[in-house]
Amino acid sequence: MDLMELDPVVEAALYKPLQMNKFRLALLQPGDQHAPISVYLVNASINSYPEYDAISYVWGSAHHVVPLSCDGISTNVTFNLHCALARIRLPDRPRLVWADALCINQNDRMERSQQVALMGRIYSSARFVFACMGNDPDGRSAEVASLLGDYGPILARPRGSTDILQVWRQGATPDKDHRWRSLRAVLGLGWFRRAWVLQEIGLAKNPRVVYGSAEFSYRDLMATVRFIRTFAADFAAKAGIGAFLIHTQWVDWSESWAATSAHGQCRFVDLLDHGALLDCQDPRDRVYAFLGHPLARAFGDIKPDYTVEKLEVYKKVSMLLLQDAGLRVLSSVEHSATTIDENFPSWVIRWDIGFVLNNIYTHPNTKYRAHIGQPIKPPEIQHDVLQVSGVGVDAVEAVFMIQIISESMKIIFQVAFTAV
Repeated sequence: MDLMELDPVVEAALYKPLQMNKFRLALLQPGDQHAPISVYLVNASINSYPEYDAISYVWGSAHHVVPLSCDGISTNVTFNLHCALARIRLPDRPRLVWADALCINQNDRMERSQQVALMGRIYSSARFVFACMGNDPDGRSAEVASLLGDYGPILARPRGSTDILQVWRQGATPDKDHRWRSLRAVLGLGWFRRAWVLQEIGLAKNPRVVYGSAEFSYRDLMATVRFIRTFAADFAAKAGIGAFLIHTQWVDWSESWAATSAHGQCRFVDLLDHGALLDCQDPRDRVYAFLGHPLARAFGDIKPDYTVEKLEVYKKVSMLLLQDAGLRVLSSVEHSATTIDENFPSWVIRWDIGFVLNNIYTHPNTKYRAHIGQPIKPPEIQHDVLQVSGVGVDAVEAVFMIQIISESMKIIFQVAFTAV
């Protein structure tokens, strides 16, 4: 969760301490598109609450702020949040909403920790979760909504994919439908790079995308993107229809997620691996942003705590993952030239460093297993030293830096270390 500093006087006036299992909602006052925005904060219980909607958005720059009225006090919020509130505001009646930057005192670490722990229930309890993506840069949001309106209901049927492919075989191929190319702009928006949105949308009962002048189902969007990238991959590539694997394959965060997911055999370490490409300002959120998934709930010891330093969070989680998934967790360990020399256990996963290009364990059922399925002794950790048993089969003679040239799709290996 990104941070935005509040004036101490404003902070003291707006935020009174919350009791256990309480959270704030913002009563968004009605108005037309250009009217000033006004909200009033109200407290609710996570066990008993009025009907409300939640907002999922990209915070944007903390230096690009716009004032609104909160409890009658002029308060700065990021430009993106201001736009999101203006977009979902009703013209004739108030709307009760939850938006993290307004409803959580971001300057209070203890409150942030407590509220982040409740966020899964806050998003799953909302009537709608609106993914506010901003304006459509190409002006084609209506085409996106039209495309999803045609394909979404069909793909929701048991044989929907088969029915569409049959129509395509009769000549109505996707290259003849200009609406497909309108997906490129929306999928390239910054919202899809934000780590927290996976939980916000995955736990939602009814996630909706607000994009330009259009509104449509997020799950219809992901089902349609997954379909075109599966059955017309060449066309999708030429049309620029790309999406992070974690968005198309980890859509459902409900308790029954494994029944419909291609990653039903995955562990929590795999989810964190797939999410490592996403952005967040606080490096601890590379773990905390995924705690709402059922895979994480088995780790009862992991609680959001912003008073704990980043590396201590990573070490604790790495230890739990080693106990859960064994030594394959080490495939996720990556270092920079700086971190490898730090006085900290090298076996700890550093989720804030780049991304892993050589992780052969992106799926737990892969055939690359040195132990060929035989039982292995669980790793032990004593005084921060990871102790493992194994058989020496070879020695590393050279280490290479990997560079990808996107224009030509070439991969260059440059020697970074050679054993003496």
